[in-house]
Amino acid sequence: MKQAGIYVNDNYCGLLTEDEEGFHFAYDEEYLARQDAAPVSPTMPLTKQQQDLTKMNRPSFIQTPVHIGILS
Repeated sequence: MKQAGIYVNDNYCGLLTEDEEGFHFAYDEEYLARQDAAPVSPTMPLTKQQQDLTKMNRPSFIQTPVHIGILS
């Protein structure tokens, strides 16, 4: 399994995971509680539910600036 932390404006907002079933993204609960929380992409709304990105056609991170921190 591979994981990467996703950051918006230097704020940790969630975890991107790749496993044998594909790609998944989950927003961090603290990020969701922020009043200024914004989705990392229009295709990835703010939700507590883990999102299955495998079915999407290359989900895009278009919220600027977004950076990815590789965890494993």
